[in-house]
This record gives sequence, structure tokens and C-alpha cells, in this order.
Amino acid sequence: MQETADITARMANVSKLLHEKHGVKRGTLSARLRRARPLLPRRIRHEADILREAEQLAENPRLAMTLSDPRYRRAADALTTHLKTIDVADRRKGYWLGVLGGMAFNLLIVLVLLFVTLALLGHI
Repeated sequence: MQETADITARMANVSKLLHEKHGVKRGTLSARLRRARPLLPRRIRHEADILREAEQLAENPRLAMTLSDPRYRRAADALTTHLKTIDVADRRKGYWLGVLGGMAFNLLIVLVLLFVTLALLGHI
């Protein structure tokens, strides 16, 4: 019974971290993991699938007794470790730098095309 409470607390912690780090707000842990799946690395996706399985087992009182399997604890620990390493401010800064870099590149292409067009028309 203690293992069930332990893994349930770990799943709640993972759910809270998914909300804080990836902004996944609504639903159960399974729903949050499904929404955050594209944002997770491949090896962490496998751990997320294991944790989704654990959540389904936790819903049934008889099957909840099987949650003492160490793979569920390892999966929760791996997800927790990964999510704690995410720096939200750095991700936000990287996003905006990517957007600005794309805009600068597009502006450069437009200016080059403008000068090529002016050169071909003989205005330069």
C-alpha cells in the first residue's frame, strides 16, 4: 500500500512539473503526457508510456497492488529529472531568438532580391 501511495505522489509531481515546464494545463497525467509527447526526447517518451500504464493500473484497486514494480519508480524519476532540468526562461528566449533570426533572414533575402531587381532594370 505504501508503494502505491509513493508512485501516486510521484505521478502527481510529474503532472505538476509538466504544467510548470511545458504549460500542459488540463486533464489527467495520461492526457498531459500525450499533449507533451512531441516536446519530450525519445527515451523519455518511453518512460512516459510506462507512467501512463501505471496511472491506468492505479485506477483499479486490485491492479494498484502491482505498482511496486521498480520500473514505475524509475520512469517517474526519469521524467522528474528531465523536467527539472528544463529552464523555461531559456526556452522562451530561444524561441524569440529563433523568430527574430528568421525575420532577419527573410529581410536579408528581400533586400538582396530588391538590389538584384534594381540592377537588372538598370537603376543601380
